[in-house]
Amino acid sequence: MTLAVMHVSARVIWMVAAISLALGVAVPAASAAAVPDVTPGVTRISGADRYEVSARVAQETYDPGVPVVFIATGVTFPDALSGAAAAGAEGGPVLLVKQSAIPASIATELNRLDPERIVVLGGTNSVSASVQAQLAAYTDGDVTRIGGANRYDVSAAISATTFPAGVATAYVATGSSFPDALSGAAPAGSSGAPVLLVKTTSIPASVAAELERLAPSDIVVLGGTASVSTGVETQLASYTDGSVERVAGANRYEVSAALSAESYAPGVPVAYIATGKNFPDALSGAPAAAAQDGPVLLVNQDTIPAGVAQELLRLRPATIVILGGSASVPSKVESDLVRYLRNAPSDVCGPTESDVMWSGTVTVSCFTFIGQQTKLTILSGTTILIEEDARLTIGGELVIPDGSSGIRVIGPGADGLPQYHYHFDVWGRAENIQGVAFTGVTVQFNSGVQSLSESTFEDSAVNYAGDGPMYSNRFVGTPLRLRHWDLANAPFDGPEANSFAGTEAERTVMLYATVLTEATLSPASGALFSGHVDVFGGTLNVSPGTQFVDVSIKAWGTLSILGTEDDPVVFEGTSSNSSSLPGQIELGGDVTIRHARFGQSTLPAVYNSSMSPASLTISDSYFEAPLVLRGFAGRPVIERNTFASVLAPDPQGGPNDTKPLPMQLQVDDLSGVVLDGGENSNVFEESPFTQVVNFNGEIAAESSMTLSPDTGAVYAGLIQVAGTLHAQPGTVFKGARIRVVELGSIDLAGSSSKPVVFTDYADDSIGEDSSRWDEFPVWEDNVLNERAWVDFDGLRSWSPHLFTVPSRISFTEFRNAAYAIELGQRSQVDIRDSRFTNVQTVVEAPLREWQPESMPESPWQHLPCLPPFSSVATIERTWFGDSGKAAIDGDPEALVLALGTGPLPQAYPDGALSSVQRAALEEQWNAIMSSTAALESGSSGQSSYLVPWDTYTCHTPSGTIQFPWLPVRITETLAPSF
Repeated sequence: MTLAVMHVSARVIWMVAAISLALGVAVPAASAAAVPDVTPGVTRISGADRYEVSARVAQETYDPGVPVVFIATGVTFPDALSGAAAAGAEGGPVLLVKQSAIPASIATELNRLDPERIVVLGGTNSVSASVQAQLAAYTDGDVTRIGGANRYDVSAAISATTFPAGVATAYVATGSSFPDALSGAAPAGSSGAPVLLVKTTSIPASVAAELERLAPSDIVVLGGTASVSTGVETQLASYTDGSVERVAGANRYEVSAALSAESYAPGVPVAYIATGKNFPDALSGAPAAAAQDGPVLLVNQDTIPAGVAQELLRLRPATIVILGGSASVPSKVESDLVRYLRNAPSDVCGPTESDVMWSGTVTVSCFTFIGQQTKLTILSGTTILIEEDARLTIGGELVIPDGSSGIRVIGPGADGLPQYHYHFDVWGRAENIQGVAFTGVTVQFNSGVQSLSESTFEDSAVNYAGDGPMYSNRFVGTPLRLRHWDLANAPFDGPEANSFAGTEAERTVMLYATVLTEATLSPASGALFSGHVDVFGGTLNVSPGTQFVDVSIKAWGTLSILGTEDDPVVFEGTSSNSSSLPGQIELGGDVTIRHARFGQSTLPAVYNSSMSPASLTISDSYFEAPLVLRGFAGRPVIERNTFASVLAPDPQGGPNDTKPLPMQLQVDDLSGVVLDGGENSNVFEESPFTQVVNFNGEIAAESSMTLSPDTGAVYAGLIQVAGTLHAQPGTVFKGARIRVVELGSIDLAGSSSKPVVFTDYADDSIGEDSSRWDEFPVWEDNVLNERAWVDFDGLRSWSPHLFTVPSRISFTEFRNAAYAIELGQRSQVDIRDSRFTNVQTVVEAPLREWQPESMPESPWQHLPCLPPFSSVATIERTWFGDSGKAAIDGDPEALVLALGTGPLPQAYPDGALSSVQRAALEEQWNAIMSSTAALESGSSGQSSYLVPWDTYTCHTPSGTIQFPWLPVRITETLAPSF
């Protein structure tokens, strides 16, 4: 576990300053670098080798920006023995390197630490000049070397460059072995004292000179006479006016314990444990121990030596940190160390505002609250029993040390599903909840929980809103809720997948989650999914066979739902009248849906709210819920789907307010929606209600779309055609409006036996109860029961196009509508073999609010004066009437009304035409009026009539010329054959 990090405590700074003032000497200032207040419990700092251990100790002890880093060889110990005390005094770590290389773990840690300067300990035989040069890349300060002819000279030089004269204490240890010096490095570093190396029977000259300079108030000899002789001890008296004290023991373990007893009071925050068989781990840990004001105690390979055990019992540290892996300090020793931590109570009840540590068996007998500024540490092997109606709420920090095992939390629901109130509730922070067995409890982990892994939940309800990863957990008979976090951290697929067992209700995962990176939902975990997922810029993959119950997905990133024909992805609702969100997918990014099945639900299966998805593909899927796309910017591909067209309640209305609408499309380009009746076409199953596709979109320029009755659908709404629209024989439009714009064209190609039908939406002759369609929004402004309309806007551009795009309407029936065809400017429409029944206005060609002369100047105004590009509707062999009766009924003005022109004087105000033009038009008009009988009787004559309704003004250098628009051409009108 990563240790919590804080700045050097004021207590440590005060202690060092107090020693200085009391003894009247100067000591190095306490470091400004941050060091941790370590986490209670037994924890271990280990790594693949001595170098990685060295890096991890520094990583878990110091914040970036340390004042200094000491570099020593990891092969031998002498250079670093005195350096460990200096590092502790100056607030920096000791990092180990190879003689000719910087290990990768050390390089990474140097990058993180960003030291102000670096000091290399020892000569080039220990740390090469090349390594020293490489170290310059990790600091903006100096890289210096403290060397010497031998280990004693190096020891003296380190002291000379680190400690001022007049120190309170100088520690002296043998340079022939490492244990004594390493045990002394921690208290020496804490008190700002040097560690100097001597020979067993003599004091090297360089060390003697440094002692002379230091003039310490006291000298402490580390180790027995076999390490530092009595003769040397006697000689040391000449370098101090104070005492020369020896701290010794039967062996290196006893020395470490005795030195701790001399240096530390009971209740230390931390004790560091290292093997006494080798030097690297203790060497790296000594500066960290100095920073924490705790000892370094040595243990052997199999046990905790008696003297060390006795010292631990005296100290009762809050935390024990093991330095090195299990090969250095075995797991058995780690387990034994737990007993020396501060005792935890066995029965708890009520609030606490002080740090507590639990081990053994702890019974929670009432509502117990761990305060917000308080830590609860749970050690390996702890069992927490939560009694009926009791609750443990952790408002502060929950700490489970790394490597902890055998922790169990048992609640009153162990024999069945738990009660609904929370039993184990973490309000505050927890860096790691790993390997805990929860049984019969209702658990809540809030956003401060950093990770939850390798745990087991049985007969327990879990609400997890943690910020960190959750993986490889096992849930048995356990409802799970995940809130406000990245689903990528809770895998439901792959080797780290969480697993679920039990009934469907017990296996249902309630999601209130996001996808920020990439997540996969899979049936392999055993989970069913419910709730809501937001895909924010990441990717959500849904594997074949995945089941959703009452789920909604907001796909702002990438959503990939890929079932198979035999194993589709299934969306279900618990009830057709449910107020939840079964099977609802809101679009906003790249979405692919293949082989999915959407059961009947209250809300649309797939929809969007003007979020402009980049792409959408829906294929080979089955819908019992409506498909609704609103404001879709793009061309969705919707093919080979089946729509059951079931009756769905309106979620904004009452239970009887129904809208049987399997598909509602408001998209930029409709042409990707395949409705041609071919092998890729969508199909609509029979139901008691008409299968209606409601359009509100465009067929983009250069795109083409075909509508067919073979799909089983009836088409409604607004289709704007800038490309090409084809309607096959038998296609039915109800309350639809087709608007042809720009270079668009339509081909309504019925047959004598299967005409294309345009009809009012209230027309109940197509097969459904018209009362079901009340209040259905057909197109903009919710205009209902009025139009079966084709609207030709023609070319929008005013550049000089010398062509028109013809549209063809054949064997088509318009009936029961106020309007049928509106003819815009410069359009060409060919209407043949068709019928208009109960249509008030057949062809409407209204005057525009603007006239061409009011348009901005355009290139065609400078061309030779040409007639306008008029719109022409050619109407042949077409009936106008009611139930087959002629529409004109002997009244010539009926034809004028049907054309929307009005009498000739209204169409052309006085002065708009010259007398010659007016005479010509009146002649044509009279011909129309006199040929009414021919139209009425269906004469086979070849008469052709042009009916004008607007003027075009052409400006020339010599004056202004006006031409009439010539919009409508009517040839002989016969009864169609259908």
